[in-house]
Amino acid sequence: YKEKLPELSCRLRFNYRCHSDILELPSMLFYHGKMVASRTSNIQPIKWRLLGPRPTFPVIFYAVQGHDEQANDSPSFYNASEVEAVTGLVRDLLDQCKAQGIT
Repeated sequence: YKEKLPELSCRLRFNYRCHSDILELPSMLFYHGKMVASRTSNIQPIKWRLLGPRPTFPVIFYAVQGHDEQANDSPSFYNASEVEAVTGLVRDLLDQCKAQGIT
């Protein structure tokens, strides 16, 4: 439709929901570097042991060993080991927030 009706095409320019480090790659790949993070609030990083040496970087990589499973009545797959790992990470993060007075 972009070629036939260019007046109906528009691109996201300002993203108010995402950290600039997370937006960098999709901005370069899909928006020619023109999409920018536009958060208005000053968000302070928490002290969380899993953030490693770069506590202000908004992404962690966490290896999980598991396998895909599928319920008989569903076309979707899930990985119970990943579910357990994410649940544990979220609980740990919430505990750290609570300990630091972050609600």
